[in-house]
Amino acid sequence: MKEKWSERLFYYVFSLLFLLFSLGPILWCFLLSLTEEYELFHRGGGLLPPSLYLGNYRELLDHSQRAGQILLQGIGNSVFLSLLCIFIGIFAALPASYAFSRYEFRGRIFVLRLLVLTTVIPAFATLIPLYAVFSKLGLLDKRIWAAIVYVSSFLPLITWIMMNYFSAIPDELYDAARVDGCTERQLFFRVILPLSGPILLTVSLMLFLMSWGQFQIPLILISSPEKRVLTLVLSDFMGRNDVSYGLICASGILSLLIPALLAVLFRNFLLSGLMQGSVKG
Repeated sequence: MKEKWSERLFYYVFSLLFLLFSLGPILWCFLLSLTEEYELFHRGGGLLPPSLYLGNYRELLDHSQRAGQILLQGIGNSVFLSLLCIFIGIFAALPASYAFSRYEFRGRIFVLRLLVLTTVIPAFATLIPLYAVFSKLGLLDKRIWAAIVYVSSFLPLITWIMMNYFSAIPDELYDAARVDGCTERQLFFRVILPLSGPILLTVSLMLFLMSWGQFQIPLILISSPEKRVLTLVLSDFMGRNDVSYGLICASGILSLLIPALLAVLFRNFLLSGLMQGSVKG
């Protein structure tokens, strides 16, 4: 009985610490966004603002204001780049993962191990040489190439997940399709692809969420103000002599709404797809 009580206590304490470290900064940012700029520097202590101030959100949601135009442009660029990553990532990972799961060829294990090995290489370790190559080839400030670099960072993970999903499909289904006279192309497009809806949705959500929060890659490869993503436009609220902390915090909270909404709406698909693609059946 004592052991069960101690386990339960450990569970609650650990859960509370996890929520504190994960949601604490977001809550603090939200409270700062509701605090008037003057109060941030002149009130003495205290976590809660003396009064709720919605001026930061009004300014950001007013498209006639410069702050609202900057935020809207950043959201549009982030959405466009994330959707571009989904298209490129699915187009690249789908045939690769299917080939790895269904065909035996020379060097297959080596390529798979090399693919997994690339996941431990930090992105910032390749940004400087990547910038030099892009600069020499004239590829800087082009969103299509930035999206390809995005996808190259995520491709090993999503390929591995989709490969395990395809490997879990029973062999009897392939045999039955071949008995019915399906060619390899017909088998893929008419049988396998319609069954891949859950994993495709899961991978699309992963690509969108991972692309949405990118900072280092667009910072190096995208320089035009009209093409900058949401994570970069926040710097426009920092001037040489002043920093609009309230606007920055309010922008950060608004930038969380789209990925948070997608994660909540499609959480069942995300979890089920990850579970089905996490282990080989």
